Amino acid sequence: MRQHARSGNGLHDYAAGARRQAFIDAAGAHRGVTDRGVAARGVAARGVTARGAAHGDPVHPAGARRSKALRAVLIGCAAFTMMSLAACASVMHPAFGAAAAADAWPTTLATARGRAATGNFEGADSALAQFARQYPHTPSAVETAYWRGLFKMDPANHSASLNAAVASLDAYIADTTYREHVIEAISLRRVAGELQSLNALAVTALAQAKDAKASAASATAAAADAKDAASKDAAAKGPDLTLTATSAEEIKRLKDELAKANAELERIRKRLSQPTKP
Repeated sequence: MRQHARSGNGLHDYAAGARRQAFIDAAGAHRGVTDRGVAARGVAARGVTARGAAHGDPVHPAGARRSKALRAVLIGCAAFTMMSLAACASVMHPAFGAAAAADAWPTTLATARGRAATGNFEGADSALAQFARQYPHTPSAVETAYWRGLFKMDPANHSASLNAAVASLDAYIADTTYREHVIEAISLRRVAGELQSLNALAVTALAQAKDAKASAASATAAAADAKDAASKDAAAKGPDLTLTATSAEEIKRLKDELAKANAELERIRKRLSQPTKP
């Protein structure tokens, strides 16, 4: 047993060396690496402390294990904090993206409209497409579909395409977010649908007119051939009332077919020349 000055004459039932080692271990676990802790851990690796060696006290590496455990916990906390911050940033990204898109949209729209006004429809479409790629899934990016569809319907656009315009307008109308030009887009979509129907009708009418023209030419050639054959036969055989009557009937039949073909061609021309209803 040992007497301690600062604690009166209290008696302790453990050796002073062991008490010092417990104090060193506790200090190392709570305050990290100190000068005394460094010495304690260095000696602990060899099995004794510097002062405990004089007393023959063995040293246990519990303090070193606790210090390593504390560092592992701190590293884990830091990693968890970084992951949490990254998750928060990813969750907040859409809001930041929408705000940035809203700030950039007026400039992009003014650029696209300016290019379209000068006839540079390809440049206008390129600016809108690039904006949609840069700010996807934002309300401003949705608006690009309306303007691209509108420019694709302009007759002055050399690369105009009703099919492309309809696709853009359909995508814009089907979107569920807030849109600034829903009514205009619906009206344009109806106009585009009517234009598509008229184009299909015109293609069909042109094909029919081509077929009728070919039939008329064939009938004319057949009538001319029949007339020539009849003249040759009459000149070779002399007057023959039976033959002349048969040839006349054939010629009449061919003339009737020619007249029908010409009438059908004229009917198609009149239908194509009629103005369409607005």
